[in-house]
Amino acid sequence: MLKKIVLISLLVIFNNFINAQISVGPNSPATAINGACNRSFSSNLAYSPANEVLTSDNVYASATHCACCDQQTNCLIATDFGFSIPTGAMITGVTVEVEKRVSGSGAIFEDNEVQLLKGGVEVGSDYRSTVDWPSTDAYTTYGGCNNLWGTTWTVADINANNFGVAFAGIDYTCGGTIQSHIDHIRISICYSITTDVETLSNTKIVIAPNPVVDYINVQTDIEFNSYSILDFTGRTVLEGFVNDKSIDVTNLPEGLYFLKLADDVNAVMHKFIKK
Repeated sequence: MLKKIVLISLLVIFNNFINAQISVGPNSPATAINGACNRSFSSNLAYSPANEVLTSDNVYASATHCACCDQQTNCLIATDFGFSIPTGAMITGVTVEVEKRVSGSGAIFEDNEVQLLKGGVEVGSDYRSTVDWPSTDAYTTYGGCNNLWGTTWTVADINANNFGVAFAGIDYTCGGTIQSHIDHIRISICYSITTDVETLSNTKIVIAPNPVVDYINVQTDIEFNSYSILDFTGRTVLEGFVNDKSIDVTNLPEGLYFLKLADDVNAVMHKFIKK
């Protein structure tokens, strides 16, 4: 009976935690400029006028590309998205959407860089796509609510006016000149405002390191015989028996997770970030 009460209590607390995850946005940038970035190399081809990406209005920031020259653009750098994430929140994911199209006969045009800016500097994963740009306006989505782009984020990072995205394209067309057009860039943020679920039956759990890359080391007040790892939706993605205090999470995608340890009468849970 005690085990049933503890596990029911854990489920209620866990559900409350999940329900506290919030998505804000999409927000539009207040500033957009052309500038050098990791994959612009020596290019000086700019998207002009850059500030046309601030709203979705079918008026474009455009670039004209020469034929058969694998011409890449400079980066269109969009910042100052106006987020006001509350102090104490945990950032769980970033979603970028770019409304774009290409014009010209036989156009073959791809992303060359899609990378977030922290403190005005490119960080984390580059999510450029090798899919050809469409010929009609469409949003392409990068990242997601459970995707941190290969790095970690604080509330201050997201709320800063130099948080944003650097975006560049590259032309592989032969036979004629083409134009690439960007109508709008927008960003959404997912975060949780709840504190750690750390104590049940007067038991504590400590995870280190957190964020983790490969193995998490666990310290608890008492011994547990099994573990489960749940994603932010509550789905179990990994489970097993606790033979030692180290659990291999190498193959988990980056994002927010919850480690649950249990024995016959106790269960404890703690959130962690896989990067």
